[in-house]
Amino acid sequence: MPTSEAPRVEWTVRNQGTIATDINRWVDQVYLSTSPTMGAGAVLIGSLTHVGPLAVGSSYSAAFDMILPRTVGVGYMYFIVKTDAFGNVFERSNTGNNTAVAATSTQILAELAADLTVSNVTGPTSVRPNDPVTITYTAGNNGTAAAIGPWRDRIYVDRGINGLTEVASIFNSDRLEIGASVTRTVNFTLPYWFYEGDFTWVVRTDADNTVSELAGESNNQVVSAAGVHVARPDLQLSNVQGTSLVQSGAQVQVDWTVTNIGNQVGSNWTDQVYLSKAGVSRLMATVPRNGGLATGASYAASVDFTVPLDFSGEYELLVITDSGNAIDDHSRTDNRVSRNVTVNLSPYADLTVSGRDGTGPRH
Repeated sequence: MPTSEAPRVEWTVRNQGTIATDINRWVDQVYLSTSPTMGAGAVLIGSLTHVGPLAVGSSYSAAFDMILPRTVGVGYMYFIVKTDAFGNVFERSNTGNNTAVAATSTQILAELAADLTVSNVTGPTSVRPNDPVTITYTAGNNGTAAAIGPWRDRIYVDRGINGLTEVASIFNSDRLEIGASVTRTVNFTLPYWFYEGDFTWVVRTDADNTVSELAGESNNQVVSAAGVHVARPDLQLSNVQGTSLVQSGAQVQVDWTVTNIGNQVGSNWTDQVYLSKAGVSRLMATVPRNGGLATGASYAASVDFTVPLDFSGEYELLVITDSGNAIDDHSRTDNRVSRNVTVNLSPYADLTVSGRDGTGPRH
């Protein structure tokens, strides 16, 4: 029988003495032993208290339904019953027959239990915080009993020495039969605040230990074979080219390069060019960037604008990529580059009006 079953043990106690028992309460105990004797290896599995005196020649029958403890092990064992286990009844020296052994041994089998497993964990190898993520894995039952829900599987990111960070979970209510397996899919969004670095995905089935698996808990957690690189985009502005001397009212061409040294970008943004003096900046041009930018890729941009006629003196030519902060950039310290430019005021007409007093000759 499996250890999880409740076997019934029955026995009869008779008073073969010459007087009735001197007390009316004592304890009978039931043991399991690998041998038909009460040796040191016998395991107590239950007790039953008898109430009432027992007259000469009288007997009583008892029965006990018990759950076998897992500590009894497995194999062929004998049930042993010991009446008046604590020696409370006065029997002189006639206690040798207080213990009886079952005529045959009973085979104790291992307890039937589910053994939930996880395998084939897959997920994206590169992801940005706030990105949608899909994790797939295979859940199986290698045990000797069906896994009966509900239970919860949890998804983690293993950050090495910083431990596991839970990012999602899935609630399972379906029964998983012996030897069965099923592919599960979990969709979630990686938190916007998530850490950047090189990590791995981890799936743990029955993370709250709802399903009894006995010794089968060690295979409930599996790490993905491939790692995941978590990083934000990082736009880097460089190679800003433009004249250093210009007259007001003239047209100026400015060129620059933007490189993505972080994770890929899928959205659009704008670059802008300013002329700044004494802390006051005036927008000269806006250049939209559409179509995103892959990791390691770059683009060259150029724009022409006319310097306002009233500008004169020393200015700062400022180029900013993603000026509207449309992208969750890793660092914005490299999103802007400036250079000095001198603006000379262009020659200009200065019309004046003069009057007459009207005393001249008339015609």
